[in-house]
Amino acid sequence: MTVNSDFFEEIKLSSLFDELPFGMFLFDEDDIIIAANKIFCDIFSVSKKEVEGQSLQKHLPENFEKQIPFKEQIHKQLLELKNKNGKIFQTKIQEFNSSVDSKRVFLGTISDKKSVNRLESELLKQIDLKDSLKDKLEEENELSEMKSRFLSIASHEFRTPLAGILSSLNLISRYHDADQETWFRFKNREKVVNHLDKINESVKNLTTILQKFLTLGNIEKGEIPVKPISFDLRKTITAQTAQFQEICKPGQKITYNHDGSKVTVNLDRHLLKGVMNNLFSNAIKFSPDNSKILVTSKISDKEIYITVKDNGIGIPQTEQNKIFRRFFRARNALTYEEGTGLGLSIVRNYVELMNGKIIFESEENRGTTFNITFINKKK
Repeated sequence: MTVNSDFFEEIKLSSLFDELPFGMFLFDEDDIIIAANKIFCDIFSVSKKEVEGQSLQKHLPENFEKQIPFKEQIHKQLLELKNKNGKIFQTKIQEFNSSVDSKRVFLGTISDKKSVNRLESELLKQIDLKDSLKDKLEEENELSEMKSRFLSIASHEFRTPLAGILSSLNLISRYHDADQETWFRFKNREKVVNHLDKINESVKNLTTILQKFLTLGNIEKGEIPVKPISFDLRKTITAQTAQFQEICKPGQKITYNHDGSKVTVNLDRHLLKGVMNNLFSNAIKFSPDNSKILVTSKISDKEIYITVKDNGIGIPQTEQNKIFRRFFRARNALTYEEGTGLGLSIVRNYVELMNGKIIFESEENRGTTFNITFINKKK
């Protein structure tokens, strides 16, 4: 009988057979070997051509018939086979759920000591690797938690002295406003005002950075509440546009357009303002003087769309997959002193907390467009 290759393909063993760590073979009810894998051939020092289509009884011990009849051994699901060196191998037999020419087919598995040891060794390696990865994951989680606690504590601790500095600056301003005559006689008043303005701006910047750290910590702890309310999207973004227009670089212009008559949305207004603040701030910071920043919004029956487009430095193609990571700053953004690499991470988290999606398109030196989509949950 010849080997039925169609059957071998049918049972999907052609690619798997030789990869198994045991000697395996298939034979029919007439004891003819249908297929054998590489380890079986190695054990019995034969090639596949030499064994497939041949009788299995060639590999039985000489006194086999005097012990237990072949059919009875198969019935007991146990068979002894002998290789050319006289070594006996215990073989487990089970009936296979298929047939060749309407004949029953059986599967034999030989597990010699080398195969078992090899499998055990590989299993131990996998267990060690799993334990190692588990330890590293626990260590990473612990470090992440410690870092979050540190950022939260440090942020809270720094906010108190910063609030004190701002309070003192406010008092100084009130003092010179209350005594204008003496103040205007002061020769270096312009220099003093300049330094006070610098202190005030630096404190505000540091307060903003610390607020981002606090926000990040709250996001990681799942402590950002989401409170959707109905509000006028057009009015909200219009107000933010006017606010950020005041801090634009020379010649920069923010243009906002709302498409359509629908203006009411049901979102967390505080989170949305946080998203827009970060996108406005980045667009201004990374765009040159005399450039345009375009903001659009639209409300359909099913979705809410917001777009912020700038003509700034853009995001390098090779780094675009990292742009929403915490603390990541693209290489072309490193020349800008201000920045923590947290803004876009917070933006994405805020958007996702409101069940929205944010995507972007960017080309280095040609600008970036952020597109945000929310489900329109009508109230």
